[in-house]
Amino acid sequence: MKIKYIALLFCTILIWSCSNNKSTVIKGHLCRYEGKGFCLLDYDSEGKQRDTIVPDKNGCFYHNVTCSESVKLYFSLRYLGDNSIYVPVYITSGAELNIDFEERKSTFSYRKKDIECYDIVPVFKGTTANESDYLNLPYKEFSYTKENKTPLTYKEFRDSLSVYMDYLKGILGRCCKDFSAQHAKDLDKLQYQQLFIYGHNVKSLGYDLLNDADFMKVLVSIDIEDTTNCVGMNSITEGFINMNLSLYPELYKGDKEIIRFMKYLRDKVTNPLVKEKLSDASVQAMLKFGITDNLAEIFDIYKDLSGSSEIFKSNEKIYNGVKNIMPGMPAPDFKLEDINGNSVSFKDIIGHGKVAYVDFWATWCVPCRAEIPYMEKLAKIFKENKDIVFISISIDTDREKWAEKIKTDNPEWPQYIVSKLSKKEFESIYNIDGIPRFMLIDKNGCFIDNNTIRPSFDGSEEFLKKLIK
Repeated sequence: MKIKYIALLFCTILIWSCSNNKSTVIKGHLCRYEGKGFCLLDYDSEGKQRDTIVPDKNGCFYHNVTCSESVKLYFSLRYLGDNSIYVPVYITSGAELNIDFEERKSTFSYRKKDIECYDIVPVFKGTTANESDYLNLPYKEFSYTKENKTPLTYKEFRDSLSVYMDYLKGILGRCCKDFSAQHAKDLDKLQYQQLFIYGHNVKSLGYDLLNDADFMKVLVSIDIEDTTNCVGMNSITEGFINMNLSLYPELYKGDKEIIRFMKYLRDKVTNPLVKEKLSDASVQAMLKFGITDNLAEIFDIYKDLSGSSEIFKSNEKIYNGVKNIMPGMPAPDFKLEDINGNSVSFKDIIGHGKVAYVDFWATWCVPCRAEIPYMEKLAKIFKENKDIVFISISIDTDREKWAEKIKTDNPEWPQYIVSKLSKKEFESIYNIDGIPRFMLIDKNGCFIDNNTIRPSFDGSEEFLKKLIK
């Protein structure tokens, strides 16, 4: 089961003061509820503040939220287990919002196969129904080619985009004034984002964008010195730079894409605040996802672009740790436990004449669990190979849940969990912000790659076979 509904691109949490602190009611009905489980209402995207909502046996729920502000909350259906879905909702002080969740049949393509599934769709009624509907608009996909598969000109594409923009403006016109004003700004950003998406798509088809006057006119009109254009994920200025690097491949030719980006930022942008914000965000994203290629060279440029911000200081601290897990470096040691509670050192299970393919995961991580069947397949293929070993290491804090999962699955390759005594040391050195995370360590215990191909990726078997030849 899945849900296609997501918040409109780049929405931020909205807050406006209200004159009175009145009770707000969220109520409704759940589909596929079998009398067990609960829902959560998160007050932020990270779940730092949340309410638990337990429906009755029929799936009906009623919940009071006391708020003095208008705010976007996140409603999640946890009773669905691994298929939990998240729905943004908008509330105001004293409002009543009704949410009925309906099940609708659909299909989606996966690896060239059509798979039947059921989407769970929220239907809103009440004071802030229009605003909540807007936050749950399905992602709009545009066509970039004509019926004969030739690329659209930018003018032709913009005409279809304008129809969609008018549709969004019509929905916003039914929303409250403050909400409409905030998201009207998001519409401007959406137009630029679609400009870049269009550009990259038609360029990949061989279309000459440099000779499309309409496209180039809009592109060059973007003010990259404006700090408001470099706010949030996938900012306008970031899109502008990447688009220009694509249009002019001779710029910093031979450098990696991230280095080209940083050099463009250094050489073509004059506003120091824009340089700081974009370089901070770029390096922060690299470190978060474990991308360490050319990191030393990137940091040399980064120091000139930022160098004194709080984010820079945080990134530098992480970088000083990440340097220890870059390719060629000996894998730092930490303590593990096996299923029987025996203490094991990481250095004791890597190296020793074998390449180690290491999986860092957790029982609560849905993508991690999805990789297990593929990991099992690879482990069986290489079972008799003496040059490689497969290792799974859990970062779970709940050892009992991990042990229960291991006993249920009964995997045939080694399973460990990070020791509580070593957890802080492990986190500070390995800096794993996202899982699943797979690492390759050579026969001598040194890193080949600290963020390598996943088992589920096409070609993973062939990749490993070439590696251990």
